Amino acid sequence: MTAADSDSRSDLKAFVADRSDLLEEVVKFAVTGGSGLVANLALLYVLVETGTIPERYAAIVSTLVVLLGSFALTNWWVFTDADVSNSQSGLLKRGLSYYGIMGVGKLVNYGIYLGLLAVDVWYPLAWFVGSALVFFGTFSMNRLLWYRSD
Repeated sequence: MTAADSDSRSDLKAFVADRSDLLEEVVKFAVTGGSGLVANLALLYVLVETGTIPERYAAIVSTLVVLLGSFALTNWWVFTDADVSNSQSGLLKRGLSYYGIMGVGKLVNYGIYLGLLAVDVWYPLAWFVGSALVFFGTFSMNRLLWYRSD
């Protein structure tokens, strides 16, 4: 085996390891987002079906409630390899950025939701479709947030 072969194998191992870490983060983000989606849909259903809030506004309320827990889970479990400061100021800065990213994602999701409601799609399905469509955008932006150098 030549030195070039050894370098190629090392490069390949590094490439595979990087992709494995990325896949693990995607899966963890999906699990976190999926649990948030289930909680969001459950609260949305309760708010609408009890007549508490109309479906177009219930989605806003349920989203705001669920986002409170999703940041903690994302910070603690999803991006564990990120070299981030867990100081109070580092956590606050990351939290505000996270809510900004997720806020934009949820606005896009809400627009899709309203569009689907307008064509009589069942409201839980409309919310699910919007969530699925914005998943990779919010994952990508959050990954950049956690791994950027300050």
